[in-house]
Amino acid sequence: GPLRAEPRSLLHTDSGEVRYYLLQYSNQFCGGQIGGLQRLYNDGLCHLSAGAYVKMMDHGNGTVSVKPGSNSDCHCANAAVLTETYTVDELDLHGQWTAPQNSGCKTSHGIGLRVVKGTWCVPSTFNSCFPKDKKFTELIQTCPSTQVDLSGGGMCNYHSFHAKGAVPVTQHRQQQQQQQRNATHNATQKSKLG
Repeated sequence: GPLRAEPRSLLHTDSGEVRYYLLQYSNQFCGGQIGGLQRLYNDGLCHLSAGAYVKMMDHGNGTVSVKPGSNSDCHCANAAVLTETYTVDELDLHGQWTAPQNSGCKTSHGIGLRVVKGTWCVPSTFNSCFPKDKKFTELIQTCPSTQVDLSGGGMCNYHSFHAKGAVPVTQHRQQQQQQQRNATHNATQKSKLG
């Protein structure tokens, strides 16, 4: 059935909270506009995020693994091919990524994915923010879609393993509406199962 979307208000909670997000770009170099994001939680537990289950495991060395799930236990029949390890990236005070040589960007079939970490901070009369925290919060707030299953939870029980010959979606289709961006990511996940 249809998945319920998290209300946008979930993005706007208390300042000072360290947050993690998986970002998707429309090109393989993680440049330009962010097409969508999925919130991650750094507690090793399975969470419902963007209508899909996902678990993030921190390796303690600047990398994390993101595992999709089909249920609240994060069971995923295709976990071996859908689980990805990322270098965690952060913004500096100028709004630039800090991972050396763009190592925070993971390329897959013409799209770029990046796990980012930052301190949530909304400036107000009673709250001032460090520049990098303000830039991180603004980046997340301006993302066109906060409800994208980027981790691949929808592909956990995908049974058609003959997707090996699937052709990656063209650049033209990647630039269409957000719904088609979701389809692009799902096509990427299917091709990984081959």
